[in-house]
Amino acid sequence: MTSDPARLWAAAGVLGLWLILLAWIVWRARRKTAPVGPTGGDVVLIAHASQTGVGEALAEMTAQSLHDAGIAVRLIAFSTLDAETLKSARRALLIVATTGEGDAPDSAAGFVRRVMKDGPDLSGLSYGLLALGDRAYDQFCGFGRSIDHWLRAARAAPLFDPVEVDNGDAGAIRHWQHAVGQALGAAAGPDWTPPAYEVWRLTQRTLANPGSPGGEAWRLTLEPTGALPVWSAGDIAEIGPPGEPAPAAREYSVASIPSDGRVELLVRLMRHPDGRPGLASGWLTHDLPLGGEVPMRLRANRAFHGPAAATPMILIGNGTGLAGLRAHLKARAADPAQAG
Repeated sequence: MTSDPARLWAAAGVLGLWLILLAWIVWRARRKTAPVGPTGGDVVLIAHASQTGVGEALAEMTAQSLHDAGIAVRLIAFSTLDAETLKSARRALLIVATTGEGDAPDSAAGFVRRVMKDGPDLSGLSYGLLALGDRAYDQFCGFGRSIDHWLRAARAAPLFDPVEVDNGDAGAIRHWQHAVGQALGAAAGPDWTPPAYEVWRLTQRTLANPGSPGGEAWRLTLEPTGALPVWSAGDIAEIGPPGEPAPAAREYSVASIPSDGRVELLVRLMRHPDGRPGLASGWLTHDLPLGGEVPMRLRANRAFHGPAAATPMILIGNGTGLAGLRAHLKARAADPAQAG
């Protein structure tokens, strides 16, 4: 176990991100549907630019909390956001992620090309900005900061200082929640708190590449102890490895589809420079006994969901990266539209 404070803070940040995503799942299961399409001066526009689903999750939670407070909201993705929509809004909340070295998420690439190249007059707009990033990258929250600069240049007025989130920091998320409520006059609600993982059991484990020089890759089969959840090809399994304090969640692409009745993963055994196995991969591939319990939850990853069944796909990958592609192939094969 490390005693390095920087590593512990990083682990805490990733854990915070996991907690927020878990909270979103509970909110979606319990919520009354918040309006996503009304317009008008009193409607709060909420737009999200998400790469892995975190920004979308936070946008939905923000929309629901305002809706519960009696405030009308319109929830849209940046892929459908344009200058006229911003001009017609009096108040907007923007939740944006940064990918790579300061780049916009894929869902916002069109917005950058179509809208940000121009300088619309947004003097009638007040906005709040939540920027998601990771300080491990040089351009921390690069796209979020670009949006903020562009809005100010367009004469939009900030409702409060931009909130920047480093690696899912739960404290920054709470700050956003409270700042939004205060700025928009929403009664303070409970903090967005998470549920626990669901319990799964390891039922099969097979070495997928015996003799490979690339290191061991294991095919794992896990079955739920309760009801089988629903997921889509491209979604992510988040697993909580054992340890005190709780280590950060590990993410793996799901290699199966719900009709299989189980979750299958491809996990490579990672090793430290001194030969020690990785905490999570070592536990999953060697130490965890068959029948052992695995704390796990499934998270939507819409950026990797497939197109409509009639749309041809070309899938390229290697190594354990084949897991998500395998799920897409299985989904296509199971689709009646692909029969024959």
